[in-house]
Amino acid sequence: MAKVKTFVIGGTGYLGEYIVEALLKAGHQVTVLSRAKRRAAGLFGRRVKIVEGDLASISVEDWPRLLQGQQNLAFAAGIDERVAPEGDPLAFYCHENVTRVRPILRAAAVAGIERVALLNSIFSTLDRIRPDVGLAQHHPYIASRVQQRDMVLEEAKGNFVATVLEIPWVFGDARGRESQWQPLVQFARTTPRLFAPRGGTVVISAANVGRATVGALTYPKRSSAVPIGDQWLSWESLLQTLVQACGRAELKVTTIPDSLLVQFNEISGFWQKLFRLRSGLDYGKMHQFLLDDEPVNLRNSQKKLGYTPDDIEQALAETAENVPESKAVAAIRKLMS
Repeated sequence: MAKVKTFVIGGTGYLGEYIVEALLKAGHQVTVLSRAKRRAAGLFGRRVKIVEGDLASISVEDWPRLLQGQQNLAFAAGIDERVAPEGDPLAFYCHENVTRVRPILRAAAVAGIERVALLNSIFSTLDRIRPDVGLAQHHPYIASRVQQRDMVLEEAKGNFVATVLEIPWVFGDARGRESQWQPLVQFARTTPRLFAPRGGTVVISAANVGRATVGALTYPKRSSAVPIGDQWLSWESLLQTLVQACGRAELKVTTIPDSLLVQFNEISGFWQKLFRLRSGLDYGKMHQFLLDDEPVNLRNSQKKLGYTPDDIEQALAETAENVPESKAVAAIRKLMS
């Protein structure tokens, strides 16, 4: 039986590497687009075909040729809120996450792609299920992800089955990359006391992002946007678990009053506007999602995409192990012991 041919954009990134490995394990014949062919070869060897190219410079006319003969497309190359915007934030994020992606999807239709899996954001989920909050109205990055989701589902009609995977907070082994969670881990190692608001977030292991992507390219019969995750954790539980992953005993948690968090956010928003700090999120309105305490239903996506909840404590332990302890943090820990 011939292997399913899957083209991966963003396959050498943090989540992309897990996606490629999950695809290979599932028996796919994988082609990866990479700006650095040597680096991609170092990650995957001869297990994948590598096409050298830069997402930003490939012409609209070239995409159908690159995708010809492929059955699936996995897109894991979006820009998230950690990337500082150039110029107007809304225009920047929409260009990166919507305008740049649309021609690829149209080329996928021309090339006969059957299924598409695109990594989006859990913010898109929150905007959809909490419309009264208006997240997309206040946060440029969230607006871009909502527009991306809608654009993908529109382009899919009559062309292919698209699954927009709405990705939450991801933990796990960064595999030599600098961990995005370095400040949080250093905080967990040194803080004498924990402060947390009510509310929480969805979390997932990096490995399960890969498994869910394989599921998205295998099972769905209709296009949809799907929040994925292992579980919903309160901020208190998340911080406590990370503290223990750092080898410390459980700490007392003080709950931050809603009014205090809102005031802090408003002050942050004032300074953001005063100094014209460009960001994908409005600092003055981050409480809109930080205080959300209604767990997202993950059972539907787990059933639909065929993945099971992973060990999030292990993923957090791997995250902590990825962050080297600085001399300053070691000194603080010594004083605290």
